[in-house]
Amino acid sequence: MFSVSVIVPWQPGCPHREASWRWLQARFVEDIPADWQIVVANYDQVPFSKSRAVRAAVPKTTGDVLVIHDSDLWVPNLVETASRVRSKSDYAMPHTMVHRLTPEATDRVLSGSDPLDLMIQTVEPPYRGVVTGGIVILRRDLFRQCPLDRRFVGWGGEDEAWGHALKIWTGCNPIRGSGPLIHLWHPPAERINRAVGSF
Repeated sequence: MFSVSVIVPWQPGCPHREASWRWLQARFVEDIPADWQIVVANYDQVPFSKSRAVRAAVPKTTGDVLVIHDSDLWVPNLVETASRVRSKSDYAMPHTMVHRLTPEATDRVLSGSDPLDLMIQTVEPPYRGVVTGGIVILRRDLFRQCPLDRRFVGWGGEDEAWGHALKIWTGCNPIRGSGPLIHLWHPPAERINRAVGSF
């Protein structure tokens, strides 16, 4: 059995993201094994860099398997999917479709409603998640060989680039779970547009 570390890239300042992160921390207590390590990848520079936050946090982890997990997301099958990452070249995503909840649905989730009961209340139609977007699970040695690119600063682009890099490095697509990814609402980050991000 492999040990697991969860890395959550994080920068405070947005009350909506802070509320989602408090809710997710409570869900972690319920959903994941007590021996999983959780490392908050704090990044206090502006603009934010998910890549740099995660890379700085990896030396603090102890797990053979790393779960890179954004603070405003939830999936029902995280533990099951992590158990499928066995070989050095395996990397996995617990979800296929992304469901971005409306502000009203998000408020209800934060107040105690089941996210799965509200997953049809979205700000846009559900869509297939990009490779490594939101949550990705991989062996520590694969991360060392093919880490997130530290050159990305700001929001957007780093997930897509890392997904392409991992596919080229491993020669395979990720293991995909069939569960939904629930994205809790917050104001969109500043970026050029949904297709072009970062600075």
